[in-house]
Amino acid sequence: MRIVVLKRGSVHKPLLCNLLHVDRADPRVSYEALSYEWGQPSDSDPFVAVDTHLIQIRKNLYDALKHIRLEARDRYLWIDSLSIDQSNLKERGHQVNLMGEIYSNAEHVVVWLGPARDDSDIAMECLEEPTMIDAYGHAVWAPILALCSRPYWRRGWIQQEIYLAQRFTVQCGAHCISHTHLCATLKELSGHDGIRRSPAYPLSRFYANRAPKRLREWLETGIKSGLQTSEPRDFVYAMLGISEDCHDGSIVPDYEKPLCDVYRETIALCDPEVGCKVPNNRFRRDLAVRLGLDSSLRAL
Repeated sequence: MRIVVLKRGSVHKPLLCNLLHVDRADPRVSYEALSYEWGQPSDSDPFVAVDTHLIQIRKNLYDALKHIRLEARDRYLWIDSLSIDQSNLKERGHQVNLMGEIYSNAEHVVVWLGPARDDSDIAMECLEEPTMIDAYGHAVWAPILALCSRPYWRRGWIQQEIYLAQRFTVQCGAHCISHTHLCATLKELSGHDGIRRSPAYPLSRFYANRAPKRLREWLETGIKSGLQTSEPRDFVYAMLGISEDCHDGSIVPDYEKPLCDVYRETIALCDPEVGCKVPNNRFRRDLAVRLGLDSSLRAL
């Protein structure tokens, strides 16, 4: 397993990183995991020094590293885009198969919502201390709802990364709050219709009330919540590490496998009526639509 060592430094210093190869079975290994939105690639994406190489990374990751870097000590992080060779499809599939283990063994998960904007500092302050809502007045609801509706909350991978976390903190810009504050405050504010409808609300609820689920339940939750993945296969693969019926290797991540085959093996595992005269066409149809498959496959 590759761990990114984010070297200590002040906010104005260039980013410096090292890659550290560790045995994930070694109980002495201690690391944090980063949960963030990749964002769209751009030719203007910045570069970061990793060992002796300059590596181009997405702007949102660059912003995250700048903000979570510490001045007093190095930080040891598992970061998917740097810890996995994304150009190697076999390695990518192998590592994705281990992501449940990686996130559950991390001592801490850092949730990065993005840089400060839309009065997010005020929103974070209120989520940490809800009594401040009265002090700010009615106008504070706009930044709170904007924060709870950021694209991060609709990432397909978020269910696994948050569900398996021993603990997590949420950071937006320079402001950071604990998962206990986030979950408690969103529960307290659930009487507000906008909060209940926000994508952040159900995710905080299932972390506070974690219970085992099968793959089909996770997929249905993801479809209902409108969760998104840039790679269609990941909509299924992102749920494997938290699905109680997938620990036996029933589905193994394989990015070289045709998407229609991923769909078929998922249906075979999830649909208890496979082979029956009245198949559950709704679930099959919804999953096919979510994976972007042709309508002719939806009845398979």
